Amino acid sequence: MINNRKMSGTLQSVLIVLCLFAQCRGSSLPTDATLRVPIPSKESKIIGGSPISINDAKYQASLRIVATESSRGLGYGHICGGSIITQRVILTAAHCLMNYNTDPATERTAGEFKVVVGSTQLFVKEANMLQYYVQELVRHVGFDSVSMVNDIALVFINGYIPWNWPTAKAIHLNDMELNDGVPCNVSGWGNTEMGTIPNNLLSTVVRSISYADCDSVYGNIPLTMICAGNFMAGGVDACQGDSGGPLMIPELYKGVTRYYLIGVVSYGHGCGKVPGIYISTQHWMDWIVEQIET
Repeated sequence: MINNRKMSGTLQSVLIVLCLFAQCRGSSLPTDATLRVPIPSKESKIIGGSPISINDAKYQASLRIVATESSRGLGYGHICGGSIITQRVILTAAHCLMNYNTDPATERTAGEFKVVVGSTQLFVKEANMLQYYVQELVRHVGFDSVSMVNDIALVFINGYIPWNWPTAKAIHLNDMELNDGVPCNVSGWGNTEMGTIPNNLLSTVVRSISYADCDSVYGNIPLTMICAGNFMAGGVDACQGDSGGPLMIPELYKGVTRYYLIGVVSYGHGCGKVPGIYISTQHWMDWIVEQIET
């Protein structure tokens, strides 16, 4: 379950700013809500995942390198996932904005990226797909590309996602503590068990893991991170290409499914081997709204 905590005036302002596009009424899970966790198909080929429809993934964004997309074709520029949090802001991981083809790694510029939303297909142009160039990149100033500390960033697109677009909606941001053992969903176009990149967006279910158990695997995990997966057994996880994407809890409220973003895919040791590490949105709420307001 999720623990409620009292919201400060600052946090209430955060929710007003970030939830207008998401059309939410607050970040607390309703008491009469029922958590809805899709069960992965046995036919899945991602690390424990299954294809999902756009109706269950309107929040999903694909972050792509323009040059690669131009030279190789649609979808080949994809490097990371992201989550729509306002009409023009995508939340992702800071390491997604780095160029690791250089030594040492260097920061990429806004002009190198574009963002695709409104579609679950990576290599197929669908009717409701929206594509935007990027106006600004905001990395956390304390991000370390080696230790992955403060691995959070915002991508400002050069336009606005229409309020009434049928396949692209902002996700609700979570401001509550997450208990251990909670089933969560993670989605992305990362490498599958066969080492290939899927065309269709995939989703899998992972469970939140205690800080102590996670720290016993990795050591020195920042308190701003959360862990999820199948502790010590593996089998379900995010993988390369899923970085920056969402870790969330879907809940059914009055017949409508709503998603709460609780984490951002950061890193792990291999894919589906040990629990993955995620940036906790609860810990970064104030930072997010500060960057959007400035």
